[in-house]
Amino acid sequence: MHQPGWSQEAVSSVVANDGAGSTVGAATESEPAAETSVSVEALRYREQALAALDAERDDLAFELARKAKRLAPEDPQVVFLMALILADRQRFPEAIRMLDVLAEKNPSVKLPAMGQTADWMIKAGLWEEGEERYRLLLSLAPDASLVHRGLANLYLRQGERLLASQRLVDLARLGDIQELELRSLLIRCHSFSGDAMPETFDPVGQLGIARAKIAFGSWESAKETLLEEGVSGDRANALLGRCYATLGDWKALTQWAKDFESSELKHPDAFFAIGMHFEQSSDFLAAGESYVEAVLLDQTDVMAYGGLLRVAQQLQQNEVATEIQKRIDMISRSQEIGALMAGSPDRSYKTMTELIDLLGQLRRPLESIAWRGLRLGYGQTHGTITPSQADVILKQLISDREAHFDGGATVGDRDFILCGLDLDQSRQGNP
Repeated sequence: MHQPGWSQEAVSSVVANDGAGSTVGAATESEPAAETSVSVEALRYREQALAALDAERDDLAFELARKAKRLAPEDPQVVFLMALILADRQRFPEAIRMLDVLAEKNPSVKLPAMGQTADWMIKAGLWEEGEERYRLLLSLAPDASLVHRGLANLYLRQGERLLASQRLVDLARLGDIQELELRSLLIRCHSFSGDAMPETFDPVGQLGIARAKIAFGSWESAKETLLEEGVSGDRANALLGRCYATLGDWKALTQWAKDFESSELKHPDAFFAIGMHFEQSSDFLAAGESYVEAVLLDQTDVMAYGGLLRVAQQLQQNEVATEIQKRIDMISRSQEIGALMAGSPDRSYKTMTELIDLLGQLRRPLESIAWRGLRLGYGQTHGTITPSQADVILKQLISDREAHFDGGATVGDRDFILCGLDLDQSRQGNP
């Protein structure tokens, strides 16, 4: 996944506040001339260091930044630059401390400093600390795309795809979501194999690595990853249950279900696995209840919808079964298109329009609107849409997104999501 652009955001913020706290070039009439010349000299070193960074002359940039900091040790721009260079040299603890001190002294740069240090914490392998800082940032700046993107990126790498989807939905609401991120909303259990390539995705932790293996269809390998050093946490254990169910290891699934009874985790992986466990015991009502919970949490879960289909057939709700099959076909086709895009640079107007229409039928308006935005971008790039046409389309997109701003990634009542399945009716007929 792509990395948040905190460095650029942070530097821009500091530069924008130049004169509101910066000492470089900010001498007053009361300051001696010598101090002014020192500030000018520090500014010159800073500019030279930035030029050296652009030229990828890292050692020279480091030396120039050190000279600037000796002359102006409290200047926010100089401190920020020095911290960035230290981080480039993998000296993350020093860089983080430097910006933490800077943020305490200069509230105007607190948010970009926190965002940058959160990114560095994650790069240094301090996952929990990075997440905690990002979540604090989210409370301070709920509409900051970089915060949502940073958290989403972390969650995707950790295999926490349901948590990631919440942040990606917010990016769609804000109108600042990218194609790779949109594809992650098409399938929540795991990524597309084309999006799980080493150059674009770096999974971390037991759960993240297991989900990355599932992206390539390696369920057995994912199971081994989860069992290798003992399952770490309820979510990893829930995925283990899905692995057992998918692999048809009913003995292991039965034992897993007994062990999982005490867990209070509500997760589609767990509900799918429990549904499969009950289905193998021919307890179709109990299986249906679990599959219902799975699809209510994740409306892209084709496996759980498959379970609902079998339950509807067993309960002789034939019209419902027909609707569930249609739903499975639509979701599966949306994921086929997503997989195609993940593995190929080609983007045809026809295929994107099909995906947009499918998402509309699935009552996922924010995703549909976002894909319309991408289609507009491709049309402008390839010259198939004129500037005047683009203005009209863009205004309509903005209006449509604002109309759904208070909605979720999926907007559909329970009956729509469940395709009309009524377990209570079957339960009353089978006391």
